[in-house]
Formats: sequence, C-alpha cells, structure tokens
Amino acid sequence: MLHEDTETLRAAVAADRIDEAAITAATNDEARELNALIRENRVRAGLVDDARTVEGSDGLSIGRGDLIQTRRNDSEAGVTNRQTWIVQQVGRDGDLWVRDTASDRKQQRTVRLPVEYVAEHAHLAYAATAYGVQGLTAPESHTILSDALSAAGVYVGLTRGRETNRLHVVAADLGDAREQFTASLERDRADRGLVEATQRAQVAVSGLTDDGPVQEVNAERARLSKQIEKAERLAARWEQAAAAFTDLAKRHKAEEDEQTTILATVENEAQRVRAEVFGPLVVQAADDGTAVVTAQSRLWQASRAKDAARGFRKRSAARALYAATRERETVEMTARRRWGSIPAAATSVEPWAESVTSREADAHPRVIEQRQLVDAARKAQRELTAQHMEERRRLIHDVFGDLRLGNPREYAATWRQHAERRTPHPRHHRGPARH
Repeated sequence: MLHEDTETLRAAVAADRIDEAAITAATNDEARELNALIRENRVRAGLVDDARTVEGSDGLSIGRGDLIQTRRNDSEAGVTNRQTWIVQQVGRDGDLWVRDTASDRKQQRTVRLPVEYVAEHAHLAYAATAYGVQGLTAPESHTILSDALSAAGVYVGLTRGRETNRLHVVAADLGDAREQFTASLERDRADRGLVEATQRAQVAVSGLTDDGPVQEVNAERARLSKQIEKAERLAARWEQAAAAFTDLAKRHKAEEDEQTTILATVENEAQRVRAEVFGPLVVQAADDGTAVVTAQSRLWQASRAKDAARGFRKRSAARALYAATRERETVEMTARRRWGSIPAAATSVEPWAESVTSREADAHPRVIEQRQLVDAARKAQRELTAQHMEERRRLIHDVFGDLRLGNPREYAATWRQHAERRTPHPRHHRGPARH
C-alpha cells in the first residue's frame, strides 16, 4: 500500500488494524510511535481504559484492555520473554493483572506483574520489530518499509499473516515503491558500500576532461548497473517467495477449516447417538433400581410384621415374608443380569442408574462406531497439522536454503562490519535460495 508521508502511513495502519494483527516496524522507535497511535484509537473506541494507567518500559501508558509484551523471563511471576498479554486490571499500586493471549478462553491463565517489572520489562505490543514478531502467526500482517528494515525483517513481516500480508511504503508511485522494496531486499547493511561507490564515482567524474580517466568512470558505472540489475532480479524472486508463503498459508487455512468442520460434525453426531442410546437405558436402569429398593423395603416391612405377629396371624405373616423374599430375589437377579450391580439405597438409585447406563451406552455398537469416526477425524487433523508443518518447512528451505533468522541487532551488526570492510556478501544471505 502506498502512502503520501509517514504520518499518513501510521494513521492508515492504526485505522486498518484488526485484533491479533501483526505489525512489523524496523526499529523500536517506529514501533513506539505506532503503539502510541493505535492505543489512542483504542481509547477513543472505548476498548482501553485510560483512567488508571501505569508506564511501561517504552514510556507509554498501559491500561485495562491494552495488549502488552513481557521482555524478560521471570519464573516467580510466571512470564517469559516476548510473551504477550491482555491487561485485565491495573491495581492501585500499579501492579498489572494480565491474561495470557495464548490461553484458552475456558482455561484462562492470569498472572500479576509487579509495577517494578512493568516499568523495566513490559511495553505495548500492538506493533513490534521483526525480532518481536518472530514465531507469531496472525490473521493479517502489516509491514512498514523504511530505510532501516533489512531483508530478513521484510521476510519476517510478510510471512506472519495467515490470510493477508500488507506492505506499507511511503512512495510517490509504484516505481518508487519498487525501488525501495528492491533496496530493502539488498539491504543487509552492505548497501552502504553501493552508496559510497556511487559517491566516489561522482567525485572522480568532477573536473574530468576528454582525455581524463573516462574509461575508469564508465567501468564503475557499468559495475553499478549490474548491481542494480541483480537487485531487480532478486526483488522478483523475493516477490515470488512472498506470494508462495501467502498462497501456502491460504491453502493451509482452507484445509484446516474443512477438517475442523468435519471433526465438529462427527463429534456432534457422536454426542447425538450416545444421547439417543443413553436416554432409554437410563430410564430402564432407574426403573430397575427403584424396583430393587422397593422390594427391599417390602421385605423389611414383612420381616417386622412377622416378628410382631401373634396367634393365627403368624401364618399369613410368614407367607407374606416368603412372597416379599421371592420378589426381592427376582428383581435383584433381573437388575444384576442387566446392569451387573444393584443400588445400595433409595438415595443412590439415580447416580447408580447413570453410572451403569454410561457403561452400557459406551459399549453399544452404534456408540462405538461413532467414537471410532471421531478418533479417525482427530487423527486426520493431527496428520494434517504435521503435513502443513512439513510443507512450510520445505518451502522455507527451498526459499532460504540454510539461512537462519536470529536476533536482528546481531544480524545488522554483522552486515555493518561487512559493509565497512566492503567484503563480499555471504552467499546464504543474498536472497531466496535457488534449487
């Protein structure tokens, strides 16, 4: 996306940002400016409480609803470097209660960050440097192109979004934007040598006459032209690489959505079938359990009546006790044959019925069949996840070869040394690998 100036660019990024988007800037200062602007928008929208705040390590205010990042491991607080959090509450003493953005909504993980830790090691995280967003996967990404953004930073920023990856450039037209993008892909901090070479050529040309060292100047110009042509080719390969990552992410999302739908469908069907099987069984079990405790109660009553009987009533009481005994034996035998056990008392009929019915339902052929379908769908989902990881790994290897992205500051320092010494570029950092 093209923008007239830096202010317009930042305003557009802040306005277009959606929740969980990844925004990549070249420097901490650029990230800080974007964080401040995005936070202002969220405060105006009522998404962030600005009434009670605490200052973070970037000097910006942090309030309830803000997205922050911790930058130092602290086992006592239960936080790690580059972990992101949503602020849930700001205490009177400035301590923050924050929720881990990676935790499940049903099992939210909340920790307390002391005010001292926040002041030194926590800051707003709506925008970050390439180092800060490495490893992050978001619905969409915004990458701010500037003179300070290296090729590695461009790659990191443009591969964070699952659905959309936008590159923002302050440029007069597409030609200008393309030149800036090409320069960024060559910018491994050795681009300074190209600028210095151009300046030296201009100095050499000044004051020349027709019989001066024109041949040397022309040779220098030809060399610079070759470098520019090479940068154009490199830019095209990087554009193809970025498109490949975007296409792969879109395909993966479509396949993941499809498999998630399949799994949800079979899980719902399994629940429906089990409920259909369980319902009649639990009614039957409850009836059998009630019959058992009722027969037991009648037996006890008959036994007490026989003990209390006198005279000619003893015979009828004995017959009643015999009948009650046979009834109890019959209903108990029926219950044990059907369910394997009997309830101990009237108060335990309902839990007993649910317990024995669950075992019977789980052993029902229809329930077993549905459970097997669910297991198969879950296995397919795991296999799909593994397949996607392998496809992404292969694409990364095909594009970047053995290039490993590390700390951008160390990366910049290394290339700055190469630029100052004007040594050849290390081959594996020149651009997308060719195979």
